Amino acid sequence: MKLLELAIAILAVALLFGFHTIRVLKRKIQELAMQVSLLNQENEHMRKKIDKVMQ
Repeated sequence: MKLLELAIAILAVALLFGFHTIRVLKRKIQELAMQVSLLNQENEHMRKKIDKVMQ
């Protein structure tokens, strides 16, 4: 019975660690998506400036 309790405890810790890791990765992905969005906006702004100069 002790072995089963140990296995359950290990599984619980592994699940908690997994959920924590997923939450951290989700936040990092959201941060990267925001950075990409800002870079795209800056790129579009610069392209418009270049288009004005080239005309």
